[in-house]
Amino acid sequence: MAKHLFYIICTCLLLFSCSSKKSKDKDNTIQELPTIQLQGEYLKCDSDIWGMKIDFIDENQFLIEELSQNKLYAIYELNGNSLRKKGSFLTKGNGAWEVINPSYQVTDSSLFIANYSGTISKVYKIRKEYPFDKDKWEVVDMPLNHNCLLFPNFVMFNDSICIATGGELTDNKILSAINFKRNKVEAINYTFPGINVATYVKPADFLVYCDAKLAKHPSLSKFVYTCRLGRFIEILEMDGTHLSKRIPLCADYPVYKASNDRRVIDDRCLRGAVTKVTENYIYCLMTPYTHGEALKENLYKGLPNYFSDILYVFNWDGKLLHKYTLDMPVCSFCIDKNDKYMFASTMKDDDFVIRKYELGLSK
Repeated sequence: MAKHLFYIICTCLLLFSCSSKKSKDKDNTIQELPTIQLQGEYLKCDSDIWGMKIDFIDENQFLIEELSQNKLYAIYELNGNSLRKKGSFLTKGNGAWEVINPSYQVTDSSLFIANYSGTISKVYKIRKEYPFDKDKWEVVDMPLNHNCLLFPNFVMFNDSICIATGGELTDNKILSAINFKRNKVEAINYTFPGINVATYVKPADFLVYCDAKLAKHPSLSKFVYTCRLGRFIEILEMDGTHLSKRIPLCADYPVYKASNDRRVIDDRCLRGAVTKVTENYIYCLMTPYTHGEALKENLYKGLPNYFSDILYVFNWDGKLLHKYTLDMPVCSFCIDKNDKYMFASTMKDDDFVIRKYELGLSK
């Protein structure tokens, strides 16, 4: 039952995300790179894994988003090629220390988990050494007096400032800097890529471009914006809370028709990517099929059609370095800080499992 619920949730999220409009600036070298084949191996685990979203929280521990009815996240310890579950935390709900729809970012010292109930309402700061002790959690209060619709996709630049997708519906800026200490939300000058929007923004356009994932460089003031409609990915460099530089990685804009608060996705649209970053590289797992193809094909190589086996690797100057083909489609992944291993979630005989791949990248 829980795994059927997982499929429903993932499908809904991807339908709230997917497609694209051809850009004149598209870089076609992506298709011309030689492909490196990667063979993986399954990690053993001492307990059932109940989710697919996976991230490192330090050198030997994973954070895995769970789909059980009790807790939302679990921490697993990695020892060689084996996983051991250490415990679960965070309950779904409206009570104290609970969330409705969580989104998270991992920093050197803490997990920051945002609660999304139509807009970001609060952020929990959970130090890595105390994930199971709620008495040691902190609440980062959101500014109260603002007119912004903030989405649950954010990156922490420091303990007092984060950048989130969203902004004022009467503006065409789609990123906001949230200053917790000054109790202020400030628009970042990053507007709808590829389209000209009238003074009053249509809600459908706003939803398309704010439905994106952000991934911050571990030590520098830059991050990657990945729109989940189309295949539009950019590196954004910041000077304080001001955008100083944009570097495009992929430039297929969303293709859709918008009428006020409605949108109709074009069948030609591509369906985004899952992006993860390290100090040296940017990794993009490209979702297969166009929107039209995905409506006809529920499976991709025997697994759900939002799984993928194509991984692109860029450097932080925007240069495409490698194209990998995995031995099977995966759903989510993370990379160790030395860029040596990729750990990816997939399915085997209806069970959620983790596979390990050796990348062999050099700095």
